[in-house]
Amino acid sequence: MTVANLHDGNYPKIGSLEAVTEENRKLRSEGGMVCPYLGLEIFDQGPDENSPYALEARPHVVRGLFGIKRMWNNETAWQMCVATEWWQNRLEEPCRIMTQREHIGGLYLDVMQGCGLPCY
Repeated sequence: MTVANLHDGNYPKIGSLEAVTEENRKLRSEGGMVCPYLGLEIFDQGPDENSPYALEARPHVVRGLFGIKRMWNNETAWQMCVATEWWQNRLEEPCRIMTQREHIGGLYLDVMQGCGLPCY
């Protein structure tokens, strides 16, 4: 598998893989727990900024001093400003829906740097 953050921030419009919900339900009934990864600063805008929430996300991307959007590490995904209400709500929705719909045991919330990067 590649090491990349694909589709982060696009759930539920880009849903889980087919059969994941049922498999998670089976695991939970047997005492297992699935804990999905959620990158708290990462948003995959798609190859042509065409992912489901890309247009809404654009104003909430961390930008450098000259207004250039910051990408996540060496990947193409945008680095989101975690201080914006829109991004906080965008993250809350998949957490809530996944726990209700996908039978998960919790979420692994990763890569929040405490707003260490200034967003100009």
